Amino acid sequence: MKYPKLFCIDFCQTLVFEDSLPLFIKFVCLRNLKFRTFKYLYFWLIEKLGFKVSKYNRIYLLKNLSVLELNSIVTEFSKTQLQPVINRNLLQYINLNKSFDDRIVIVSAAIADYIEPFCKNNQLGDVIASKLEVKNGITTGKLTEELVFGKLKVKMINEFIKGNSLEFEQIIAVSDSIHDLPLLEFSDIPVVIEGVCEELTEIAYQRNWDMI
Repeated sequence: MKYPKLFCIDFCQTLVFEDSLPLFIKFVCLRNLKFRTFKYLYFWLIEKLGFKVSKYNRIYLLKNLSVLELNSIVTEFSKTQLQPVINRNLLQYINLNKSFDDRIVIVSAAIADYIEPFCKNNQLGDVIASKLEVKNGITTGKLTEELVFGKLKVKMINEFIKGNSLEFEQIIAVSDSIHDLPLLEFSDIPVVIEGVCEELTEIAYQRNWDMI
């Protein structure tokens, strides 16, 4: 019996040519003049002065969004900011190598709130990523779980496979980032987005991995 293939695809600078989470936070903070706008600009200033602002502090700027407002924002963000920068070479690679019963899962250190509608619009399958925590219909500025990063991507993919009782003939992983080296090494067919990360591109050349 021949099993299907599983495509495990990174999101930022792989499926889209952007680091999408800081772009999304900026999009939310600057669309209306509110307290989060001034906090965003404060973070921008102190980083210019050489101080570091954690990703989780930036995510906290997404506090106090109603579910209705969040849904409206992610729809607009997906359409205006992500769709124009989709990696069409990667889509072509998928279309050339994907059979009817193969599965695609997007696994990302960004957040699923905007990745899921984007992937649904582009018929790109399942999403493994953290989400914004919502209580009483309002975002808390926290996440439902830690960002899916590094070795955690491999753990989450294994849980996805086992949790859905799936079996695959091959796992194909696609990424641009050296942080996804555990995911690429876990896969049967590692594929690298060439030229984004010099270190990963060099490893891909040394190991004769496929590149897009």
